[in-house]
Amino acid sequence: MPDNEARSTDGRSQLVELLHRMAADFQANRSKWENAEVDSFLLAAASWVEDMDGYYENRGEPVPKEPSWHVVADIFQAAKTYE
Repeated sequence: MPDNEARSTDGRSQLVELLHRMAADFQANRSKWENAEVDSFLLAAASWVEDMDGYYENRGEPVPKEPSWHVVADIFQAAKTYE
């Protein structure tokens, strides 16, 4: 699931930095990524978006009506391991 780094993303430049760190993490720790192929990563992202209401409800947070920068970051972080 998304980590605290994704949760604190509130702007475009922070999202860009997060994506660069994710790319470096992928290069260094590919075996720890559940979805290490582009197709499985994208399918996981799509599945998480479909199911994300439960994630926010379980955290006691309102379900986003429109994506914010941190929601986009949540999607990328979740796609790393979501099945």
